[in-house]
Amino acid sequence: MFWTGPVRRTGCLIHKTEVHPFHPLRGKSMKSKLRSQLEAGFTLIELMIVIAIIGILAAVGIPAYQDYIARSQMSEAINLLGGSKTGLVEYYTTKGVWPSALTDVYNTASGKYVGSITGANSSGTYVVSATMATSGVNSAITAAVVKIQTGNGGTSWNCGPSNTTAHSKYLPSSCRDTMS
Repeated sequence: MFWTGPVRRTGCLIHKTEVHPFHPLRGKSMKSKLRSQLEAGFTLIELMIVIAIIGILAAVGIPAYQDYIARSQMSEAINLLGGSKTGLVEYYTTKGVWPSALTDVYNTASGKYVGSITGANSSGTYVVSATMATSGVNSAITAAVVKIQTGNGGTSWNCGPSNTTAHSKYLPSSCRDTMS
């Protein structure tokens, strides 16, 4: 048994610190041994593995985050379009016809990501369209148009993927089906 250091106590037992005769730390003081263990650091391969893992996570996470941003910006358009429903239905219920201009019943013409909102009556079907802004929005939905429409006096509104120029994955879940 080789003993090169002080006796340490663990519980009730006394253990001697043993170092093999060919161990690189043999003959060094405990303070020196501790210092060399603390200064060991990371090897180059360990750092390369960490960088590779971060790269893989970024390759997956950044596109998913960009899609999330586009969906949140597109949801502003759907919310603004939805805000026009109440005024349009009240107008139609009261007067029996659709308004000649959307501004007769709805004043919000744009938002932070929405450039403009328009409405038009076409053969008994009223269509409200939101055009996304040309700057300050995700490039996948820049100047995209999303619409809601009703043909039955506002009882149901069509808001499906066929009513947009953007890819359907950017529509909020409430507008991925055909009726809202």
